[in-house]
Amino acid sequence: MNLTEIRSKYGLLLIIGGTIVIALTAASLFYIYRPKPKTQKAPASQTETQQETIPSPSTGKLNKVVAPPQNQTVPPDLQQIQQKILNNPIANVNGDIILKTTDSYEVKYVPGPNVFFITIFKNPADSFKKEAQNWFLTFGLQQKDLCNLPIRFLIRDFKLRGQNPNFSSTPDGC
Repeated sequence: MNLTEIRSKYGLLLIIGGTIVIALTAASLFYIYRPKPKTQKAPASQTETQQETIPSPSTGKLNKVVAPPQNQTVPPDLQQIQQKILNNPIANVNGDIILKTTDSYEVKYVPGPNVFFITIFKNPADSFKKEAQNWFLTFGLQQKDLCNLPIRFLIRDFKLRGQNPNFSSTPDGC
């Protein structure tokens, strides 16, 4: 059987097969070279922050959580105090440095983004937030200095978060 006989006998089948091969090739190329979704860039200014809205389960209201600035540089006058704070770690958990732990809150430093996270465990959350801020002040900081350090307050428990809908993740006065 030569090519002319194959073409006359199986012509329609060759056309359908060729169309399928072309369609699969085009789909594969589209999948490989499809446009990538745009990722959000980090804030242009180091002092800008991102806000994430988290629903409060009990009130139905939305709590705003201010994300820490990316790679925030600590002012030179506060770097010595920051180092003084970091000199007395309690534990190192997977690279995160635990600095203070109580029944009410925990102070943790995460070196990657250079952020202090204070997690509040129980009510009254604002009172324990104030207590944690006072702990930072014992190192020689002023209240206004807390705004220049990368400090964020968290309430992880949804029920507790719902009981504190106006809780701010930034230090008081920032």
